[in-house]
Amino acid sequence: MSNEEKKFWGPHEILSVEYLDFETELGSKVMRLTLKSDITPTETVSARAFDLFATAGPVDLTSHQEMRFRVLIKATLSNILEYHLYASEFEGFANKLGNSYEDALQRAANFLWTGRDESFIPGTSVMQYRSALEAESILRTIPNEETTEETDVPGSEE
Repeated sequence: MSNEEKKFWGPHEILSVEYLDFETELGSKVMRLTLKSDITPTETVSARAFDLFATAGPVDLTSHQEMRFRVLIKATLSNILEYHLYASEFEGFANKLGNSYEDALQRAANFLWTGRDESFIPGTSVMQYRSALEAESILRTIPNEETTEETDVPGSEE
């Protein structure tokens, strides 16, 4: 990237962008950002997230997180309205969402460490700095990957 086009992901300068060969469930291209960072040298993000959250100058981590949370909360609430969730079901929904997210990260970590799609093994602390989209990119490399009703995105049927 030239100096005129310099972009940042939070406080980290984006050094390069590489498009991966898959899209998100909502049809956004997926890209890997190489960052000027010792902690997180790469980030895997959707083109939609890049367009919304890559900035012309550095942004502290808390502000960057708040930017992402605002958009994510609005999208989640829109889906809750669209797909009819009762107020009494919200806590169960939130728990199931958290468990599904954690399961995807742990399954990806297991495959990353072992190269096999078997039960979780200890040593997944590296996942603290990984995203759900990075987990998805790993899960897509697992032979015979099948989605379940719990992970299918409504409206994505062909």
